[in-house]
Amino acid sequence: MRLVALAAVAAAAGAWLYGYGIMPIWQGGMAAIASDKERYSLDISTLPGEYSMELDLTDLSANVGRDLYRHGDQRIWLSHLEPNSGLLMACFRSDGTVSWSGATLASGLRHARSDSGFGYTLEARMDVQAAGSVYEASGTGMSGINYRKGDMFCYFPFPDKAAEEAAKKEGKALLVVEGLQLHRWTRR
Repeated sequence: MRLVALAAVAAAAGAWLYGYGIMPIWQGGMAAIASDKERYSLDISTLPGEYSMELDLTDLSANVGRDLYRHGDQRIWLSHLEPNSGLLMACFRSDGTVSWSGATLASGLRHARSDSGFGYTLEARMDVQAAGSVYEASGTGMSGINYRKGDMFCYFPFPDKAAEEAAKKEGKALLVVEGLQLHRWTRR
């Protein structure tokens, strides 16, 4: 009898947690909030200014984990820097905050809602200063909010192998990013 009563209480608690949106957040993280248009409103703004980081091109792995942007609990960091399709690729992870009352995420991507769900576009522009030249990096990859507290976006910093090799001879490059997006999901 006690087991049946305990099971009934557990089922009721689970239904209550799911009904109030707590279980989906616990299971799905930020994506659960981003996709819940009924419970959460979304405000997106562009962060003012430029954010930069210097790359050590003599030791690519030494750059991994370094911050491009950090403000409070918001962080954008270099998750990997490695060759891809013959060119160097730089990928950044964005980590924000998630709670029952909402979520906040600073990212190079803009996560927008539509009637059919939500989508994302790369909004942040990256310029690269290296070997006396300035290059506009090309976006090469991105993810939705596939991580518990954020997303990922990638660039090819150099337009071609010759520019990359010239920068490697100098040993460093400066990445300058503008147009980062700040997302605020707030419980209605």
